[in-house]
Amino acid sequence: MQKHALKLFLLGGAVLAAVSLGKPALAADNVVQGEVCAVLEDSTGTHIHIFNTGTAVVLQCHNAPQPPPPCPPAQQQPCPPVPIPPPPPLAICNEAFAVCTGSSFAVGAIGDTAFNLKLSNDCKVFLQEFNTDPDFGANLPIITTLEPSGEDEETGAPLFNLDDLPLGTVVNVQVVNQPNGKNIGVQTTFQHRVGTCKLCKVRKFFATSPVTITSVKEIEVPCNPGIFSQLAGPGGSDTGVVSDTFGQFITLTSTGNTAANPSRADQRFFERSLAGSIRADNLLAELKDCGPGSLTAERIDNRDGGPGSARAIAVFLSFRTSSSSGVTIRPNFDKFLTFCIDIE
Repeated sequence: MQKHALKLFLLGGAVLAAVSLGKPALAADNVVQGEVCAVLEDSTGTHIHIFNTGTAVVLQCHNAPQPPPPCPPAQQQPCPPVPIPPPPPLAICNEAFAVCTGSSFAVGAIGDTAFNLKLSNDCKVFLQEFNTDPDFGANLPIITTLEPSGEDEETGAPLFNLDDLPLGTVVNVQVVNQPNGKNIGVQTTFQHRVGTCKLCKVRKFFATSPVTITSVKEIEVPCNPGIFSQLAGPGGSDTGVVSDTFGQFITLTSTGNTAANPSRADQRFFERSLAGSIRADNLLAELKDCGPGSLTAERIDNRDGGPGSARAIAVFLSFRTSSSSGVTIRPNFDKFLTFCIDIE
């Protein structure tokens, strides 16, 4: 299967987002290369790549070019040429996340590269609803597995066309990355609502032995330059935002703890997040920085481009407080965090 490599996206000959992994990684890390394992698309132009490393990119969303209208019956042939609109702009071209224990990087991923995590054996694409009939087990989940409609031409990954699903349907893609040299694993469930440009990800952290998580970082790299800033988010948290050169308004938000069993929710996972933009010319350095790194809430305009101007939006969650050193995860006891990307 073709590897989905990081790319340089060009417009008018100018590099818009040149992102480096900053390799080599530290010798202590187990680094594996993954690939796209599922592609979601519909006729509106939505095109989402899910990687078996636990990351995703929203390459395009909405505004797909429409074919030219047919000639009216009375029109004299041949039909006059009709300009075809340009394809929808690219949106999110790379994603990364990191988990820290103490002051040290533990696990994470950048695009198709995983650090101290094994590649997911498969990517499960499914719908989930809950039975409401008490005679058949009220509130029990009903899972419907979706079958691929073909193969994605670019990556060779299974392609799932969502056109036949009702608007508003939530399509889930589950990726499970077991520990690889460290004792933390991550299960990520991507949730895309059909007919929207929203992609949420529920990250469930689990461990093979007790471990204390001190911070989590989420990063989204837009394909295009723009104006980066910060807005208020839910629950007093911050939201990272960018308005790009194509008029797309992209946000990254921490939406809190969505544990399947709320009685097990750890209130410290509601910790208010910091968000804004970071430098994107060395994502690995940002990932391995267990603090905010270059995160800033300042309004930054990188539309003029130039070396070192690439930026990303990011959310940083620290679980260290005056009364706590972090959140402890024990075997068979997991924690949930949810982050949402929205493109308008």
